[in-house]
Amino acid sequence: RGVLPPATAIGSYNYVALSLKDENNKNHPFNLVEVPGENYVQMTNNGEVEKLLSYINNKNKKILVFVIDSLAHNNGYVDSKNSDDQSLAYPNILNMFFRNGILEETDAIYLVTNKFDAIKDSRYLSDNRNDDEIALDFLQEEFKNLINNCKELRNQSKNKFKIKVLPYSIGSVVYESIIDDFNMDYSLKIINEVLADSFVIKGGKWTKIFKL
Repeated sequence: RGVLPPATAIGSYNYVALSLKDENNKNHPFNLVEVPGENYVQMTNNGEVEKLLSYINNKNKKILVFVIDSLAHNNGYVDSKNSDDQSLAYPNILNMFFRNGILEETDAIYLVTNKFDAIKDSRYLSDNRNDDEIALDFLQEEFKNLINNCKELRNQSKNKFKIKVLPYSIGSVVYESIIDDFNMDYSLKIINEVLADSFVIKGGKWTKIFKL
């Protein structure tokens, strides 16, 4: 409708049950648990993880999505409402998932560079590479520890989950909440990857992305 939904309140979670159809008209059922980034920081600081584990510590197959505020990180969190460094918080959360057996039920981890268009038009203004290459370059420079942590924990897990880097932007936003130009391309790409990595799909033709 051209307006961003309200942010999830700190300390709470959003739960959404839905089903997506693939190109063969097959349903892919999902249970989404959306966690504010501030919650991860609180867990890191005080060790309280029981509430989150009550949602996800089960035998359901999982795709973990770490949404990285690339613009805030690039700007040193100067103008961000959240001043906590995600490059420090996310590896701690990932290790918590490993200790509690979550990664053994995980089929893929997505590292999503949110607000990608903003850093593309500033930090990478003269860079002619495609979006996937730029997103990978940004994470390798700024979130190398997170990438290495994902790889190391995959090596220690029986379940050899996929690790993928995805650029993302919702488009141009004005007055903090009004979407001036909705970009559907990034959203469609993520949906296609989710369909490809969920258990119903046994194959298919999808766009190329970076797997680590």
